[in-house]
Amino acid sequence: GLRRRLAELVPNGTSAALGCQEKVRGDRQVVGWPPLQRLTAAGALAAYSLIHIVGGLLDGFGVRWWAAHATLLGALRNGGLLPQECDVDLALWRADAHWLVRPAFRAALAATGIAAYQLPTYMTVRFCLAHVPAEAEQRSVDGLLACAPPYVDAHLADMAPNQKHRWDYIWRSDTRYAQSFPLAGLFRHRPGGGLEDLRLRMPFGGHTQVWVPRPETSEEYLAVLYGPDWRTSVRQRDGPPDGRGNPGIGALVHNDSSQGGAAFRGLYVRPSGPLRDVVSELAALGLLRQGGNGTSGR
Repeated sequence: GLRRRLAELVPNGTSAALGCQEKVRGDRQVVGWPPLQRLTAAGALAAYSLIHIVGGLLDGFGVRWWAAHATLLGALRNGGLLPQECDVDLALWRADAHWLVRPAFRAALAATGIAAYQLPTYMTVRFCLAHVPAEAEQRSVDGLLACAPPYVDAHLADMAPNQKHRWDYIWRSDTRYAQSFPLAGLFRHRPGGGLEDLRLRMPFGGHTQVWVPRPETSEEYLAVLYGPDWRTSVRQRDGPPDGRGNPGIGALVHNDSSQGGAAFRGLYVRPSGPLRDVVSELAALGLLRQGGNGTSGR
């Protein structure tokens, strides 16, 4: 069934067929122009399958989420997963996170052949292919194990303390994340209480979609993380560290300002499908229990 479909992506049951075995850090991440794709074809299908299924399950259980980090950059600028990336990053609204530990959600996740690992120090849940052997991960509470790429990392986000119109990550791994961002592109406070959902759906590859913030949030967020020229420039992930040892904006790899960034459109990890409609199959089997607020964006 569903588990067999994911297992077929990696028939030998190892991570070797997926790509991204090399340890790439900082200024060595983007290789060449156009950038070298680090995931194999099987790894690409695994990555898109993971976000397609995990995103669909989060929606089905009413968990609000959106593309984050380089995943958001790839969605808005390139239209899919960036060639140099090996994982997918999401922000997950803290108020809905309780669904992730409920038996119904865990049962639905297990039925698809996806495992979830908790990295509590980083306030992150990592979703992986269950049949690919786990690897050592000291940040994980699950036997100090997690998984090889590709995977989906969901980072908990919440309203910033004493700032009802801004949000931040609960864990800030370096100074880029140790600040707040506008809430206006995600949610609006209702006069009677609660939040109106303003997220947008955006294609991610040719066969699935992700939630993204509106420009009121995404413009500032991406400028902080990737520089104010993020629409027209490809940079290395990290630059020289600042005085506190945190990485700075990476070195320029390619500038497309003359075309307004048009050269980047469609430059994403391939193949991106076709992908199976797992959420509909789960619903038909009675394994999906709908939450109340996960699919109200536009």
